[in-house]
Amino acid sequence: MPLWNPAPSNWNKILNNFKQALSDIGMDFWYGVYEDKISGKKPNIEALKQRTDIPKSILNKGGKAATEYLISLQKQGAERLKEIKVIFIGDGGAGKTSLIKKIFNIDAALPDNIAPTYGVDIDTFDVDTNNGEKIKAHFWDFGGQAIMHSTHKFFLSERSVYVIVADGRKEEDPSYWLEHVKIFGNNSCALVVMNKQDDNLYDLERNSLKRNYSNIKDFYKVSCKKPEFEKNELKEFIKDLKKAIIETKGWEQGFPKAWFEVKKSIDKIKSDFIHYEKFKEICEKNGLKEDKEQDNLINSLHSLGTSLYFENLKRFGTHILNPEWITTGVYKIITYRKLSELKGVFNIEILKDIFRDEKLKKRYPKRQHDFIMKLMEEFKLAYRIDDKNFIIPDLLDKDMPNNLDISEYEKGLVFRFSFPFFPTSIMPEFIVRMAKNNNINMEDYNCRWRNGALLENKKLYNANALALADNSKKAIDIFVIGGGRRDYFTIIRDKFHNIFNRFLESFEFKEQILISKKPEIYEDYEHLIGLERMGETEYLCGKLQKRFNLNQLLNGFEPYEKRRREERKQHIEFKPHMEFNPRIEVNPYIENTIKTDINIQVKNNAVSDINNILKALLKEAPKVFKDKKDSDKLSREIEIVKKAAEQIKEEQDNVKAKDSGAIIRVGNFIKKLSDKTARVGKLISKMEKGAELATKAATAWNTIAGWCA
Repeated sequence: MPLWNPAPSNWNKILNNFKQALSDIGMDFWYGVYEDKISGKKPNIEALKQRTDIPKSILNKGGKAATEYLISLQKQGAERLKEIKVIFIGDGGAGKTSLIKKIFNIDAALPDNIAPTYGVDIDTFDVDTNNGEKIKAHFWDFGGQAIMHSTHKFFLSERSVYVIVADGRKEEDPSYWLEHVKIFGNNSCALVVMNKQDDNLYDLERNSLKRNYSNIKDFYKVSCKKPEFEKNELKEFIKDLKKAIIETKGWEQGFPKAWFEVKKSIDKIKSDFIHYEKFKEICEKNGLKEDKEQDNLINSLHSLGTSLYFENLKRFGTHILNPEWITTGVYKIITYRKLSELKGVFNIEILKDIFRDEKLKKRYPKRQHDFIMKLMEEFKLAYRIDDKNFIIPDLLDKDMPNNLDISEYEKGLVFRFSFPFFPTSIMPEFIVRMAKNNNINMEDYNCRWRNGALLENKKLYNANALALADNSKKAIDIFVIGGGRRDYFTIIRDKFHNIFNRFLESFEFKEQILISKKPEIYEDYEHLIGLERMGETEYLCGKLQKRFNLNQLLNGFEPYEKRRREERKQHIEFKPHMEFNPRIEVNPYIENTIKTDINIQVKNNAVSDINNILKALLKEAPKVFKDKKDSDKLSREIEIVKKAAEQIKEEQDNVKAKDSGAIIRVGNFIKKLSDKTARVGKLISKMEKGAELATKAATAWNTIAGWCA
């Protein structure tokens, strides 16, 4: 039945405008979706399912990529993937490899000593479905050595099945690994296995764990070495694992038929890696001639884990066919004894020593050494000091320098991030990111260690900082001193937020400020902000029996006007030109992208306009403000906004940009142009062409906001 009968008088005009708007942004495909709904055609259930089941690797590339994927399915027809990742994680020595051997053959004899897994081993296990189909389950057996945990997150994925193996003799708590599944696997199904039960009858607090982690399918007590001890339980685990594989719908993902042909060809290649040009050649042989289709496929294969490709490293032209190649290579580097002696600082030439064995030399040729180090940079495992020298934060001294006096830092601004689950990779990644902006002297051993760093930015902020991670407290403390400590604190806080944002939304953390040193009392920052928004002027600390002025307490971290804008909860609003929007059941991600897909070049032009306006403001500030302090403060603020604008210009992903500190900082600054109580508002009101500049800035900002929406 048609949506309207009869149609409104201006219907054809609205429909043509809508069709043209979709065509302008390369989304003509979606006109057919709307047209079918409006004309009353019976919905194609299979097509609707495809639209709501687009691989995340393609969704992340934006609406155009998703549209191209759906067009490929429509033209070529779809074949179900029938492949899935099963990821085995747990501490070293828990028995993951032994358990996998028992899944393949429950009666298989195990040797007395099984060599530990270095990096990852991948095996394929066939699972029969109830309707006669076979699913290829790719078993990923991760090494449990602590130093390798930071690499795991790059291979953990959604729509997978997780097996967490704990050593029953050590009374291990699986919460650490369950948090990995929660954050990196988006709460995928998890089976918890307590191995080596012949030596210990230790059990877990099952009900408590299930309350905290609803994705746990069940718990199993087994002994791989002595299967007769818990053989029925082992059989039950294998049966439930097969059931979990079938019930996890990732294997039902539709692939265009040409994609399957390319994948089959790649699967036959025995090499660890091929050149990207070879991949393109295989694609073209199978009818995939468009770059955009090839990109969609390579990103889907990367997400599936059957091969790896990193867009940021495109210039190397290396397409990894065997993920174990890179994990083993990284493990060899990280565990090389001499690097530990060098405190993680080394020249790339040392890779020749690490891979000097004939087999390794052939597998990791010198021409790939720079690519491997680039990958380690991509994984945030290493930082490049210069063309030839690197540092691996995980190999730095664990303890801070003995001669470091932090008493001065404790007198400044003190802020804490606390976590229910604390990934140990956060601080090393923070060190790498801050070092890239020259905030850490990486050549000075006293300025960086595994769990902390001294930071300095005299040029922009006239401030110093200390960041300290405490694994036992599951916390990171930030101390900032100097004239521009509040602004520098904002930069440091944003940097941590950017790291947290790489995790999924389920990643939890609290922000706290130090109320009292003795006794040590931290108060929740959001709680204090909430009190202020409720109209409270004082914060009462019962433990100290003392009242604090809320405004004074919070102003040390953020100015009042910034808090009132709800910086971290700000949503960029953008209204599409089309008001017509009938209700259509399509993927909301695609629907949103159709409305707001503004060309990146247009966004970059808008950023350039803002930069030109910032230059004009910088030039005029000393002329308008008689007090040099006001002029200098505004100049520093403008420099910070310029830096944020450049970050927006470099960002290619509008979703990431929307949640970044840079977009918020620029937006807040633009709003201040109309606020005569703000320094920049005063400046713009006194400039000859101030109103014209403000209008131009607002127009540029709306363009950027539209791209981000």
